[in-house]
Amino acid sequence: MRLITGNIKDDQYNQLIEYAFRTSDYFMLVYCGYGRPYKKNVKKIKEALKSCLVKKRHDSVWPGTKSYSDKKYNFDICFYKTDNTAKSIILQAESILAWEYPKYPEDICFFRKNKCWLFTVAHEEIIGIVHETMEDLSFLESIHVEAEAAMNDSEWEFTEEGL
Repeated sequence: MRLITGNIKDDQYNQLIEYAFRTSDYFMLVYCGYGRPYKKNVKKIKEALKSCLVKKRHDSVWPGTKSYSDKKYNFDICFYKTDNTAKSIILQAESILAWEYPKYPEDICFFRKNKCWLFTVAHEEIIGIVHETMEDLSFLESIHVEAEAAMNDSEWEFTEEGL
């Protein structure tokens, strides 16, 4: 497991998204209005991604997060195909940590064979990769992103059934 230091933005972000879409099966976003209707931009993104939706669930657990909101909030966790339609929408953000409410849905994550390999917890400024491959590490190095080895892989592992 590796934690990425700092944010990934601008050209690095664009290259990361291109890589993630090329090497992932699905990606995930979390929608929550925190007791209020979604903001206009979040609604627009959800609608634009509708044709790419693979699976949706209501829960308070997703990669890197276990919310203890006493079911106060209704989290929509949506999984999408990594196709060109979705990629053009995801590339509109300025950074990987921009995926935070109220401007965007939250905590973009990418999956391979139902396992999360790249996750974010935007409000905590956490970016991590789990079970990284040599290709992943070479890619990060090529775009000058530092990723430090972290302990306890199992704490960050996350598998989503039915993708």
